[in-house]
Amino acid sequence: AVVSTQSTGVQTQTYTVSRQMERYNVPFVSFINKMDRAGADAYSTLQQMRNNMGLNAAFLYTPIGKEREFEGIVDVLGARCVYFEGAAGESVVYKDLPTRWEGEIIERRNELIECLSNVDEELGERYL
Repeated sequence: AVVSTQSTGVQTQTYTVSRQMERYNVPFVSFINKMDRAGADAYSTLQQMRNNMGLNAAFLYTPIGKEREFEGIVDVLGARCVYFEGAAGESVVYKDLPTRWEGEIIERRNELIECLSNVDEELGERYL
């Protein structure tokens, strides 16, 4: 797994780790953390991963808000919201997807399917 700190975007060591994983053909998942920090922008980090690192990247979960307005995440495949409640976010709460998120999640799911079809044509055809 590769972790990108949200407020600083993709950092130098992320590039190094990514190159090593690519060299040895190791599949990996990237996590974008610290969405509640100043300057947090998951969409910008995703674009950096695509443009600067050449990664075939898509969201499995997309954030609900950012910085002080960060509330939780939306499960792109499950089409539901995930909130972390309690003093330290220790309680995981699942809620139905609000209507206002439906278009965004359809777009994100299509993006994910497109990324998958770039590496597995058969899988892509099953979903299209």
